[in-house]
Amino acid sequence: MLYRLKSLSLVTLVLSLSFPVGVAESRTKEIIPTTLTAQTETTEPRQDEALGLNNSSFLNHNSRINQVLAQKPNNQKTQAEKLLQKGEELLFNEQSQAALQSFQQALKIYRRINNSLGAGESIRLIGRAYYDLKDEKKAMTYYKRALQIAETIKNRELKGKTLLALGRLYSQKEPKRAISYYEEALKIAKAINNFDLQARVNFNLGREYQIALGKNDRADKYYRESTINAQKSKNHDTKVWVLFNLGSIYLSRNEVTGINLLEQALVIVRQNSNSTAEKQILRKYEPSLLIALGMGYRVLSSANGLNKDPEALIQINKGIQYYEEAVAVAKETGSIIKQGEALVEIANIYNGTEASKALAALEQAAKIFQQENNTNKLQATLYTLGNVYREIGQLEKSLTYYQQALAVVEKVVTQSPLDIVSKNWDQAFIFNRIALVYTSLSKYEKSIEFAQQSVDIWILTFKYIEGLKPDQKNSPFQKFYVDNIKRFIRGGYLSIAVNYSLLGQQDQVRKNIQLGEAYSDSSSDSSSDSSSDSSSDSKDQNLKSALDNLELWRSWKGFGGFSVSQVEAQALAQVGIAYAELGNNDLASKYFQQAIELSENFPATQANIFFGIGLFYTKQGQYDLAISFHEKAVAPAQKVNNKVLQALILHEIGINNFDIGNLPKAVVALYEAITIYESVRIDLTDKSQISIFELQSTTYTILQKSLIAQNKFQEALEVAERGRARAFVNLLTSRISGKQVNQLNVQPPTIEKIQKIAREQNATIVEYTIAHQSGRQSYPKTWNPSEMYIWVVKPTGEITFKQVDLTTLKTPLAELVKNSRVSIGAGGRGIKVERTGEEVQKENLQTLHKILIDPIASLLPTNSDEKVIFIPHDSLFLVPFVALQDQDGKYLIEKHTILTAPAIQVLDLTDQQRQKVRGKDILVMGNPIMPKVGDPPVQLDPLKGAEKETLAIAKFFQDQLFKTKAITGKDATKAAFKQKLSSARIIHLATHGLLADTNKSIPTAIALAPTENDDGLLTPGEIVDLSINAELVVLSACDTGRGAITGDGVVGLSRAFITAGAPSVIVSLWAVPDAPTAELMTEFYQQWQQNPDKAVALRNAMLKTMKKRPAPVNWAAFTLIGESR
Repeated sequence: MLYRLKSLSLVTLVLSLSFPVGVAESRTKEIIPTTLTAQTETTEPRQDEALGLNNSSFLNHNSRINQVLAQKPNNQKTQAEKLLQKGEELLFNEQSQAALQSFQQALKIYRRINNSLGAGESIRLIGRAYYDLKDEKKAMTYYKRALQIAETIKNRELKGKTLLALGRLYSQKEPKRAISYYEEALKIAKAINNFDLQARVNFNLGREYQIALGKNDRADKYYRESTINAQKSKNHDTKVWVLFNLGSIYLSRNEVTGINLLEQALVIVRQNSNSTAEKQILRKYEPSLLIALGMGYRVLSSANGLNKDPEALIQINKGIQYYEEAVAVAKETGSIIKQGEALVEIANIYNGTEASKALAALEQAAKIFQQENNTNKLQATLYTLGNVYREIGQLEKSLTYYQQALAVVEKVVTQSPLDIVSKNWDQAFIFNRIALVYTSLSKYEKSIEFAQQSVDIWILTFKYIEGLKPDQKNSPFQKFYVDNIKRFIRGGYLSIAVNYSLLGQQDQVRKNIQLGEAYSDSSSDSSSDSSSDSSSDSKDQNLKSALDNLELWRSWKGFGGFSVSQVEAQALAQVGIAYAELGNNDLASKYFQQAIELSENFPATQANIFFGIGLFYTKQGQYDLAISFHEKAVAPAQKVNNKVLQALILHEIGINNFDIGNLPKAVVALYEAITIYESVRIDLTDKSQISIFELQSTTYTILQKSLIAQNKFQEALEVAERGRARAFVNLLTSRISGKQVNQLNVQPPTIEKIQKIAREQNATIVEYTIAHQSGRQSYPKTWNPSEMYIWVVKPTGEITFKQVDLTTLKTPLAELVKNSRVSIGAGGRGIKVERTGEEVQKENLQTLHKILIDPIASLLPTNSDEKVIFIPHDSLFLVPFVALQDQDGKYLIEKHTILTAPAIQVLDLTDQQRQKVRGKDILVMGNPIMPKVGDPPVQLDPLKGAEKETLAIAKFFQDQLFKTKAITGKDATKAAFKQKLSSARIIHLATHGLLADTNKSIPTAIALAPTENDDGLLTPGEIVDLSINAELVVLSACDTGRGAITGDGVVGLSRAFITAGAPSVIVSLWAVPDAPTAELMTEFYQQWQQNPDKAVALRNAMLKTMKKRPAPVNWAAFTLIGESR
């Protein structure tokens, strides 16, 4: 597994509790030295073989087995002995399946010659092989058989070794039971005066008390006993074994004693042997010792490096020397797995300084582990390869290795609870890493998908642990898992929230942060609530936290090759920022420079550091320096293919150049930024395309401003269109063409295309842009965020630009729009209208006319039948253009025929839809049995006027010999609507329109009659999936032209119906009164019969209604979107 929880690994993993989620936990495998992980993965879990302990202790075992079997020497016994020896060598090299076969062959021989002791030893070792193969049930079966034989033949040594093996089987899962077996084995070992067995049992008792029960004092007592036993033993193997394992334990505590013990063991291996055979066997121990010593010196170098001790470099070089020696010895002795482990450790040292060397070593190691079919080490190595490639910015390769690691993990067979938790743990981390890669690739939806899988696995694992029996989950291992899984769940939800934030979906950001908070500890919550310092104190605290974090990361150097350079560089930059906040620019610059130097091998990190420093200098008003650092950030951001970061950097370069008056450079950078943004958006869903644009729209506005400042008005119009309703255009084009959005290459319209559209529409097009603030805290004098740009495109192709200064307004434009609506008295169908005085209404409408119309009035057509198409922006989507009044009190509808559209390019697409109209019938539906909405559910009021309207319109079309029928009451269901949809040429819905209100759980929808199968609410999400063949959809309902106002326009019902195929939609801008609406709609169809132009017909209906009901609330709510023909 990637995160073994034994020996040193427990301690290093526990250390990760102090680190931020998303960084420390991702390094846990790298923190664990492979050698000492090897102790836990090969040596310690296998200490039940031979004398019940370590796989590399077969020398002592073989010498004893020879003594036992020497009673009746013959060829068959000799053959069986060789098979046992061969099996143990195979176990040492982690070839457990082959070892099993060798032990089974030996058992057959011993049974054939009726040698019970030999059969008992073989059966015990068969159990050991099954244990290595993770088949604990079979291991238990064979251990119990061996125990029965030992008791039958009254052989206490075999019994003691088997009891030790049983203890190892329960180790860390059921510690009390394991200790019981160990204590019984220890009694036997003492009774027969077997120091080798005593040494191993005492060590295992110590390890159980330390790791499983967390009792270090008790553990040390047993470790001391084990050392004494080993000294009394005459077998070098036992001495080496104890020194080796104790050295590993002390290293896990960061105690130099561990190195001394390992060096003592190495001396024994190299200098003490009674025979050539013993020397060969002891030498197989040498690679493990060399690797462990390499790890020890690396830990030592880390501590000294933190204390700025010059010895640190010497020690790390000594560590490398031991690792390289381990590779050579392992290759010479045929210890293939150890060769791979040593290569991993070499890679871990070079990771962060010389990535090419690290990758070369890791790739060699991966080949070895794959050839040897060692899944645990293979998956860990593949995972680390993924990490290194991610760190150096080769994201596609990183992704490949993570996916390979995941495939290996998924094949792992689990038996014990710890195995299950470990496998889940590995999968969750790999999913988490894959998510990070997709975030770096700006594929946020994909990142969310994998981050969610990671969170789901962690939650599943958390619940699994909670459901374990008390004796299975009370060990430090399980406590570690539970404590950290809660952190990782929170971190996973935070990762999801970050991706949603990058997509601009703030509702999902809040939701996922809240989900993560459910796994917070109460202690951490309370501490956070109590911290409310002053601004100055907060800055001091920020500095302290940054310095503490820096020291913390530095303290991790040397742990398992975990590359802390990049996070240390980030920490240095944070210290620089903290000093900058306190006004200490000298120290800020010093730390910035250190961060830059340290991040040299990590392009992703360096790009962020350069970018952050650039932002700092921007804040200081030092724009030349800001540009310098931002330009340095571009190359590393490109190297790691982080598109959004590239775009953000280019955005800042653009705005900094604008600030200093270098407009040509500003334009170049901003064009590059929006090109990158567009490449990111194309692979997203419609919803995400809409939301992410909210984060990118400012770049388009600043680019327009930069072009306008150079009098490039027509080019600025192209940019305005390029940043207008792009998701809508992509979706609409996809529906028309039948291609997927990411297969399209939809180009924004050029000036020539815009002129052609105006000519084809035979209309004057008016497009607005409101210049928004960029979100920066301060602006130079040249940056005026209160500007509005207007372009007028005549059917002749003439283009005129006007700029309006909004600072003359006493009220912000958005508020003025809102006030105008309130003064009109927007109510609802069947709802009493409350209006402010007519003078206030008139003042508001005239002010809007002065701002929006007066600057271009002379450019609009003088013939009232000639069309004017308004392309609003931002809050202007809510402006009732038809009701704007000039200084003489004349409404705009009295002078012009008016339409609206979200973008000029949309007009071209709705024209294409108009040419595909195939419907022939008339679908008229109104005043259904009203559904219940909200929380708690409340039934909507019936609309008598809507029913009257429905009946009147149906009769009108019947009189014109159209096939139609008014559908009302309980028959006006979604099913009925969908059934008649495909054949309808005109669709008229007279009912309640609902505008989303999340606080009351009300969605945007058209209200239809509910049934047993549905709630009666026809939502935009359902509408876009329909196929509409009608030339006109009339939504004679409240607020059907409203929705979420985004950079993509109004996202609501009108957009949905156009997407579904309607070239023309009539919608309302507010909650319309019931009776006047019915009159206006009936009049509209009568006018349309006389004039085929829908815009002209709607204008005439409004004028006629105005004479009878002069208040704008009665006639001005409706607008035609799309085609008038």
